[in-house]
Amino acid sequence: RFYPLNDMTKPSFWNTSNYEVVAGKRAAAQVPSNVLVAAATRVGPQLLSRDRVILWDLPGDRGYPAAPWVIADIARYSWPFPTVAAQQANVEGLELQGYQVVFQEDGYIVLHQAPPAATLVH
Repeated sequence: RFYPLNDMTKPSFWNTSNYEVVAGKRAAAQVPSNVLVAAATRVGPQLLSRDRVILWDLPGDRGYPAAPWVIADIARYSWPFPTVAAQQANVEGLELQGYQVVFQEDGYIVLHQAPPAATLVH
């Protein structure tokens, strides 16, 4: 459970037509190129060639900057969260901070927080 690379020893990990894999790829496709994204452990590697990727994590755990894009997984355990319930609570917290859900499928949720609008001074 706490060793994500252990999944690589399972045949299902290598099945790219697996619905979980397809849903993860669909979630990754929602994030534009050349952005900072915090991603769940199963999806992050799919973004490395085009985005700056940090680990989706508990707030303040690693000192990462706030990412405007987040790909969360609330259906499967994602390290370093202690439980799936903690992952779900994190997504709820992000929504309270103003992140908008732009995609949701098979437990993957893509959230985006737009920068604050510039105020015009007259």
